[in-house]
Amino acid sequence: MKPKKNDLKKQRQILEKKLVPWFELSGEKRPPIGWIKAIRGALGITTGQLARRLGINQTGVVRYEQREAEGKITLETLNDVARAMHCKVVYAIVPDDGFQSLEEILNHQADVAAKAILKKVSHSMRLEKQEVSGKDKGSQQIRLANELKENLDSRLWDKK
Repeated sequence: MKPKKNDLKKQRQILEKKLVPWFELSGEKRPPIGWIKAIRGALGITTGQLARRLGINQTGVVRYEQREAEGKITLETLNDVARAMHCKVVYAIVPDDGFQSLEEILNHQADVAAKAILKKVSHSMRLEKQEVSGKDKGSQQIRLANELKENLDSRLWDKK
């Protein structure tokens, strides 16, 4: 069963509130050596000790640290390593730089989609000598963007 548009809007509002503290942390970067190596070092755990706690060899720990620093480690492995150090992994997906909220992302995407849709229509109308004026194009774009957003129209995500 497909969720109702109002339910999705409520879900987005709830997520917005939950993302506030995460958004503040999103500017923090992973240490260049990676979290595993940084935390392991801060706790005074050797690679050999961590390996034993994980039930793997020391080379495995070094590989985990390298993969994590490169952004290529799985969440499952990262969770296992964190637990072995009495830590936990905490993550979230937050709006990208330039966006302050999910609502802003939706507004942006609605504008992009509306422009793309109207560009196709405008080209056809120009060929038929029925082109709309610049002022009307702007108001049409705003109206279409609002409609796409309010209905969570599937065309919202057809264009980048």
